[in-house]
Amino acid sequence: MQQLFQDSMVIVRDFGHPTLFITFTANPKWEEITRELLPGQQALDRPDLVARIFHLKQKALLKALKKENIFREFYRYVWTIEYQKRGLPHMHLLLFLNTDDQFLTPENINRIISAELPEPVSKHTQELRNIITSYMIYGPCGLEFPNTPCYMSNGNNGPKSCSKKFPKSFIAETVV
Repeated sequence: MQQLFQDSMVIVRDFGHPTLFITFTANPKWEEITRELLPGQQALDRPDLVARIFHLKQKALLKALKKENIFREFYRYVWTIEYQKRGLPHMHLLLFLNTDDQFLTPENINRIISAELPEPVSKHTQELRNIITSYMIYGPCGLEFPNTPCYMSNGNNGPKSCSKKFPKSFIAETVV
C-alpha cells in the first residue's frame, strides 16, 4: 500500500492531478457468485470465490478502459484494493485522461456521471431503481432509526442527528 501511495505521488507530480477517481465495488449478488454458493451460504462465507470474481471483473473493467476508451484515451492509471467492513473488496482507481482544459466542465461531467433515481416506468428502469436504492443510497437514518451505522449523535448536546450530515440538500447544478 505504501509503495502504491509513493507511485501515485510521483505520477501526480509528473503528470498533474488525475481526471477521474473511480470506486469499483464487489457485489455479493453478482450471478457468478450466487450460482456457486451452496444452499444456506452467503457471499461472505466464500471470500475465495468473491475475491476471484472481483479480480476477473476488475480485469474486465481495466481492459474496457484501455481498449475501448470508454472515458477517452488515457495515459496513466493507478489503483489500490481495499476490503470493506463486511469483507467485500473494492478498488479505488485514479485515471489520468488525455483531455484539454474544457473536458472538466459541468456539462461534460453530467454526460458521464448521474446521481438521480430513474422513474420506474418499465421493468428495466424498475430493476435499475431497485439496484440503486439497494446499494447506492445512504440510510435509513434519523430519529426513528437510532442504531444505524452512521452513529446518530448528539451534536453539542443538541437533538440526535446523523453524524454524516444526511439527508443532504438537493443541488441542481454540478460545480467543479
